[in-house]
Parts: sequence; C-alpha cells; structure tokens
Amino acid sequence: MTVDDTTRLSLTTAGSIKLRAAFTISSTGDWIYKFAVPTLILHLTGSAVATAFAYVLEFIPYVIVGPFAGVIADRISRRQIMVACDAGSCLLALVIAALVQLGNPPIAALYICALALACTRPLYFPAFQGFLVEMISEENRPRFNSWAEVTEGLLTLAGPVLGISIVAVAGVPTATVLDAASFAASASLVATIAYRRMVRPESDLPGGFAGVLRDLAAGARVVAISRAILAGTILLTLANLAAYIIEGNLVYLVLHVQHHQKVTLGLVFGVQGLGAILGAFAAPRLLARYRTGHLLTAGLGIAAAAMTLQAIAPQLPEIVAGQGLQGAGSALIVVCWFSSVQRLIPETLIGRFVSVVRAIGYVTLPVGALLGAWLLAVSAASRTLFACAAALQILVLLATTRTPLRRIDQEQPLS
Repeated sequence: MTVDDTTRLSLTTAGSIKLRAAFTISSTGDWIYKFAVPTLILHLTGSAVATAFAYVLEFIPYVIVGPFAGVIADRISRRQIMVACDAGSCLLALVIAALVQLGNPPIAALYICALALACTRPLYFPAFQGFLVEMISEENRPRFNSWAEVTEGLLTLAGPVLGISIVAVAGVPTATVLDAASFAASASLVATIAYRRMVRPESDLPGGFAGVLRDLAAGARVVAISRAILAGTILLTLANLAAYIIEGNLVYLVLHVQHHQKVTLGLVFGVQGLGAILGAFAAPRLLARYRTGHLLTAGLGIAAAAMTLQAIAPQLPEIVAGQGLQGAGSALIVVCWFSSVQRLIPETLIGRFVSVVRAIGYVTLPVGALLGAWLLAVSAASRTLFACAAALQILVLLATTRTPLRRIDQEQPLS
C-alpha cells in the first residue's frame, strides 16, 4: 500500500530545516558517546581489550537487531520512532553520567548502557529513510540524500576531533550530559515536524512473533524481487568488503608498517571525508544529467582506480590520494543507490529493506578487516593487501557492466 498523493503531507521548508538540524545534532551526539564510554572504560580498567570491546558493541546491533528494527519502522509511526530513539539515547546518556558519579561504576553496567545506546541507531536509520520516502517527493530525494551524505562526510572530518575534544576538555561526566542534551534537542525538533502517518490496513499487520517473522521475511524477499536491486545488493556488498580490507587495517599500515606519526592517520581519514563531501555534493547534479546506473558504475570505477593507485605505489601520498578518491566514489554510490531504492521499494517495505541490506553490509566490516589482517600476516608487503582489494573491486566493476544494476533506471517501482 502507498499513500495517495491527495493525502500525502509533504515536508515544509520549516520541517526540512528541523529534520536536517535534528539529523546533524543527533549524529554529533553519536560521536560524543563513541569516545566518552571507551575513554571511561579505559580509565577504569586500563585494559586495551576491555576498551576495544566497547567499540565492538557498536556494530553488533546492526547485524542482530537491525532486521527486526526494520519491521518496527514499517509498523509504527516513523516520526514517533525517531523521537523515541533520541529520547531513549538521552535517558541512557544520563544513566551513564549518573554511573560515573559513583566513582567506581560497574563495568558490566557501562557495557549494557553502551549496547543499549548502539541499539537505537539501527532503528533510527530505517525510520529516517521511511520518513524521507513518505515526506519528500521523488525529484527532491537525491538532493536530500546528498545533503545527508555531505553531513556524514563533515562529521567524519570533524566528529573524532569534536568528540575527543569534548571528552578531554569537559571530562566524561559533563560530556555525557552534553550528549544527552544533543539527543533531547534532536527529539524535540523531530517531534514538532508536521506529519501524517501512513497507516497500513489491519490485514497487512499480522500479529505476534510469527507475524513479525513474516514481516521480516517479506523485507528480505524484496531484495530478490527486482533483478537490479538484487544485483546491486550483492555487488555493493562485495565493494564494501574490498573497501574494508584496506580501511580496517589503515591504522596498522600507517602507524606500524610505514611508521608514520599519529597525526598522519588523521590526514588520511580527513582526506577520505573530504572526498566523500565532494562526491555527495556532485551526486544530485550528476543525477540530473546522467543515468543512475551509469553513475553507479562510475562510482565503482572511481573506487577501483583508487585501490589500483594504492596497489601500484603503497606509499603515503598515494594512500592519501587513493582514500580521497575512495571517499568520493563511495559517496556517489550511496546517493545514487538510496535515490533508486527510495523510488523502487514500496513505502510499506522500505524500513525492512534498508535494515536487511544494512545488516548484510555490516557483516562485511569485520570480515573485510580480518581478511586484510590475514593478508598482512601472510605477506609482509602492504602492496599485497592493496592488490587483493583492487582485484576484487575491479571484478565488481566488470560484473556491474553486465548486470541489471547498470539498467536500474529502467526498473519499475515494485507494487
């Protein structure tokens, strides 16, 4: 079921400003807690393993909770979900601040709070995507997707510095209170956006756990309904794997293998974020002139060129340039892919589809990092790591030219 155009309530200019501000503020809050909790655990335990585990907790919900979060995002008011996620994050941040005041808070309680905080993001994102489909017309979505990706790129540049600075200057207790305030502000902004919820018929809402599983299965089946979407899901997952073979081991490569200073690592990730901003900024303008399938192929081509450059000369200048190109290609792919998905997937299924695909994508992160680490272990030459990633990316590019993904513009919206 879709919303009739006569009853659709479009996002107003004021609503767009509120949504953009809320997304930015909430995403900034994420960066604060990403550093606050691990910093506190490191201070309490002095253990690198215990600290690293706090980071690992961030990825677990995307794989385990994510698919079910998509079911919720398709059953309940999407604005209500976003507000609830930010409100819940605010409450959890305040709980962490209260635990810090104990002087020697139980580590298990901190882990539980960190895990609960991480569980809100897999639910927020499909609700956010569904909200965009409901509230923004098809022709305006590429620009909004571009803006969201530019914001992510800016936060990739400034987020670590901002998060670390707030924790270092204000301390963990004050930083977590500021974190809570950011989530509260985001929730307040979203709550005031004019919104008419799309209601599914009761017959479309099977009850009980079995109904949830049927909803989840329906979301998974959507991946295979369209040949272009199925091809895109497979090929872009492999492209993510290739990217994380490198990105998951950049810290080791730059600091340990090539013996550069830590500030150099900031340069590498900063240029990657700058590339992502430029790619995202260009995407809607390119979409207005060229076919989406051709742009997706171009984005994969840029990524292949970036990895090939690093394989030919795996030195710092080439790595910096390659990561900048990688960021630009990835951002172009993301904006084009989500603009196509938002056009093709029914509004009643968009949350589940996004969650299933993101869960698949997040599985590739540790797999890619571990595969890259194994390659570095069996071969001391960093060129081997870049060459393997480049070879996989080139295979993805060649496959794209012969799959329906290149013709995704010709696909009709699913009913």
